[in-house]
Amino acid sequence: MGKKGQAAAPEAVEDPTDDEEEREVDAPLPPEAASKILESLDWQVCVMPSTRQRYFYSKTRRQARVQPPYHSILGLEEANFRNLTKDDLWKAFFEKRVQYKRREANGSLSEELENSSDQVDWDLVMEAFHVLSGHEARSAYEQGNLASHAQRQLLGLRVMHEARVQEEQRRQAKDCCSCRRSRMTSPRGLRSGALHMLDAEFAEANQASQLSCVRSHTLCLTRFVSRSIVVCEKRKRSLRHGRCCWPPCLEEEVTKSTYVDGPMDLSRATVCSKGLVSARKL
Repeated sequence: MGKKGQAAAPEAVEDPTDDEEEREVDAPLPPEAASKILESLDWQVCVMPSTRQRYFYSKTRRQARVQPPYHSILGLEEANFRNLTKDDLWKAFFEKRVQYKRREANGSLSEELENSSDQVDWDLVMEAFHVLSGHEARSAYEQGNLASHAQRQLLGLRVMHEARVQEEQRRQAKDCCSCRRSRMTSPRGLRSGALHMLDAEFAEANQASQLSCVRSHTLCLTRFVSRSIVVCEKRKRSLRHGRCCWPPCLEEEVTKSTYVDGPMDLSRATVCSKGLVSARKL
């Protein structure tokens, strides 16, 4: 009898690393995100990641809603929403119409906007007027966004949004802290290659405050001028970058390279009198 065929060994499955983990793709923002009115009122347009439904968040008020702040869009006092009359709505709407519509030579208002870039804001004005002027739509809006029980129910939406923001900040900090090696050569011991740009937020943080020193034998970051960061490398060691500082005791043992707002080509670097490396941007 012939030998029985042996089953093929199952392929080994590698565990995904942290860098390869699938991340939730942000949904595209609706057109209202470009509204100048909402920006001036400190309302941010957001999208729920699961349902792709829009909602609105105000950082100063620490409030979240499922509909825009219609009263504020029309320039009305929201705290007095129960006592507003149709005359108040028409007067506020006419003032917005005068603000956005182009005036003809005879003084009348045309249907065209004065600035075409205000189309998103005008659409919000029309939406606010139609909702607040209709009895059923206005009642549903007030009960879903402004009433006391609605604000208590919307606390969960606010907490969810703030938790997402904090998680995104932690993820960005983790990405920035991950160090990547880059080989370089230069007249002062830097190895050839290019540095990756550090995020602007960290650059501002380095300029805004004095950094506490953390011992590191491979990389040092210190504050510099003109929105720059100085990357320091101890000689004969691999260059890394990340959120860490170098101890002052290593100052005489390091070579320095300045990069301002992007990756730099250090293959033809020149050394200045103070040990700073002048290099060409990529």
